[in-house]
Amino acid sequence: MVLALLGLSVLRIASAVNHDLYPIAAGAISVAVIVLATSEWAARRLPAWIPWAFVTSFACGALGLFLPRLDALFIASGMLFGVTFSAMSLFMLRSSPT
Repeated sequence: MVLALLGLSVLRIASAVNHDLYPIAAGAISVAVIVLATSEWAARRLPAWIPWAFVTSFACGALGLFLPRLDALFIASGMLFGVTFSAMSLFMLRSSPT
């Protein structure tokens, strides 16, 4: 989670130094969420498709951001990330003791 916090702080710093650091911050946050989802899957609290969906979202986002004329992949990446994050949250809420 330190990596995710670092990614968020890079976004805050980017506005102060007038540089576009979004790719670095988004990558850091995505890797942190992939690590979280993979560890939850290894503990048998999440199905295997959730970490793979995050990896797919990360790959689509990178391709859509850095390759010309693939903007649709970048948009699809954000949508997949949001849906998968919501699904992960629901699975984790169901498996937590209340």
